[in-house]
Amino acid sequence: MHADVAHSWSLKELADISHMSRQVARDTLAEWRAQSQVHLRDRFQRAVAEGDLPADADPELTARYVMTIANDMAVQAAGGAASEDLQRVADAALRNWPPS
Repeated sequence: MHADVAHSWSLKELADISHMSRQVARDTLAEWRAQSQVHLRDRFQRAVAEGDLPADADPELTARYVMTIANDMAVQAAGGAASEDLQRVADAALRNWPPS
């Protein structure tokens, strides 16, 4: 995968190169995404505790928000979206930071 980052990998291709079933590959990717969100949530909880985020910030929602924006931007980038368009999306997301 890392040797061909421009390639739009299908689940079947990922499963095949990993020597696992599509179901196991799908479950592995889902778990990886879930763990990334947990790590972000934990970091945002620490940011609230340390005063880096407002006391009323919701770490779970904030983590889901970041993951949703990042994942969609990755999909758009893989689909050929212009970097200027993706920058505009990132700017819009930051205008709504932190989500409430």
